[in-house]
Amino acid sequence: MTVFDSIVTPSWEELAQITSIDKLINFMKSHKDASVRQGAARRLGVLANASAIDSLVVTLSSDGNDYVRSEAAKALGEIGGSSAIDPLISAWLNDKDYKVRINAARSLAKLRSSRAVEHFIAELRDRGKFGNEGNLEAACVALEVIGTPVIPSLLAALKASVQTDNWWFTRVILLLLCNLGDASTIGPLENLLQGWPTTEQQDCNRSYVEEAIAVSKGVRQKKCDWHSFFSW
Repeated sequence: MTVFDSIVTPSWEELAQITSIDKLINFMKSHKDASVRQGAARRLGVLANASAIDSLVVTLSSDGNDYVRSEAAKALGEIGGSSAIDPLISAWLNDKDYKVRINAARSLAKLRSSRAVEHFIAELRDRGKFGNEGNLEAACVALEVIGTPVIPSLLAALKASVQTDNWWFTRVILLLLCNLGDASTIGPLENLLQGWPTTEQQDCNRSYVEEAIAVSKGVRQKKCDWHSFFSW
């Protein structure tokens, strides 16, 4: 970075005109103004050049400003690449800021990361270590975006939730399966329904199993709005 670059504070409009990846990386890594670092990270995401991944990963894990880390998480989702997956999973699991975790989840969903699936499911099973409803909503949305590849994991989680009487987790998994509406779930759900538990709360979930089967058969249409569900 030149002496001039270290002094100047470009606006986001000016950053949006820069095409030099190296210059944007220098701004993101070194500028004292967090808004400049944030804008540079955003521009790197727009340009989607893989040479910026390593620098974005460092920013995601170490920048002291949550808006900058959040923008780095989004940019990694725009650029993609397998080397972005583990840092995004780490941000989803460990970053203390809500915005960073949500954008990490969105990027992992955009990248259709199978490695992230179990982490999203665990967030729902444990009701979130951060105690944030937005985190739970983000996990559901991410699983839904990844789509049919998550179904085997969801069915396994459903069976375990029934055995442990985790009725809330059971309901969320059933709503996810309902939203996915895939015919491959019909047989497993019908088999599970035959031995459905009679505990009061799990018995209430029986209708959700029936709903998921009906949707998967194309008999009925239903879509859970996750924002409404978690705001209830």
